[in-house]
Amino acid sequence: MNEKTRYLWKLVAILAVNFALLIVISLTEAQAVRLGDSGERAAQIRRELRERKIIDGEINGVFDMETRKGISDFQLSAGLERSGEADFETLCALGLDSRCSECFSVQTELLARCIMLSGCRTYPEMLGSAAEILRKTRGAKTLGRYISENYPYFFKKTETPSDDAYNAAVQSVKYMQYGVTGLPQ
Repeated sequence: MNEKTRYLWKLVAILAVNFALLIVISLTEAQAVRLGDSGERAAQIRRELRERKIIDGEINGVFDMETRKGISDFQLSAGLERSGEADFETLCALGLDSRCSECFSVQTELLARCIMLSGCRTYPEMLGSAAEILRKTRGAKTLGRYISENYPYFFKKTETPSDDAYNAAVQSVKYMQYGVTGLPQ
């Protein structure tokens, strides 16, 4: 394969990753949970707010006024835009990613898959790998570029990441969001 062909394939891979990320990001925005919504996602949000002692009410699966106020209070304390809706950023800050709700956390999912592909065997190695990737990328768009440059077969690999890979990704993203420099072991 000549240099020009390699360059074109690399460009196609980068464009494909960016296109996939745009689709996933647009889907996450449509999945915000709002006043009046009900179901398992609303129940998970209420459960998390109750565990954090932000609300007192029962876990009834309804995104009601109490839930809206709890989300608004949580957003304020987490330094997020205070909308009262459980949008993508809020769900991720609450730790409700793709494994524990119907919300799809783009960065966490991609990072868990990178950890899996990096060949780490122990949880501390996974945390170290995640921290290094996040230091290099700083966001879902640059994470997509990192994936296309370092894992050319990323989207052909269908194996689901391990629980440890997901936990390391969630932990690392949380620490990055709150500006903590060191990761727990």
